[in-house]
Amino acid sequence: MVAAELKRDNHVWDPSPIGYMKALTFSRFGTAEVLEYIDVPIPSLGKNEVKIKMIAIGLSYDDIYTRKGNYTLKGTPPYIAGYEGSGVVVESKCTNIAVGTNVAFTDVPFSNADFVIVPLANVILLPDDIDHAMRAYILQQGLTAHYLCTDSYPIRSSDPHRTVLIHAAAGGVGKLLT
Repeated sequence: MVAAELKRDNHVWDPSPIGYMKALTFSRFGTAEVLEYIDVPIPSLGKNEVKIKMIAIGLSYDDIYTRKGNYTLKGTPPYIAGYEGSGVVVESKCTNIAVGTNVAFTDVPFSNADFVIVPLANVILLPDDIDHAMRAYILQQGLTAHYLCTDSYPIRSSDPHRTVLIHAAAGGVGKLLT
């Protein structure tokens, strides 16, 4: 996975018309050449959701498989790429998350855009000393690693006679587990 910082203050694109934002999209399946950076409508906020101004996005194999057409997509093109990221809450319909809060999320579509609508259940509060790029990078892999060593098979330091073999330790999840 790669975390990509989305610089907003020194952007090189033309400002989007009011009511629109920039998003990384694709209208057909294929290699990275099908990606287009276009204006799309800014999404509306619903009940128990927050609108996040994106600062960093995560890029995982899911993004690549989706773009290639390995997954079924709902709706019509253009599709906005991405499933995880980090940013600042700019609008909130949640009583416990204030505007200005730094948050991260995973498993929410359309993250490769200026703004993303995230349901409260997917909002992850992390300490402020973790920068946005690390927040976007660590989420999916970190949650997977946590699941594997706690839920899938509980690893305990009190059991010294067990050995855990980690295949593909060079990948993101493997690196976190080693």
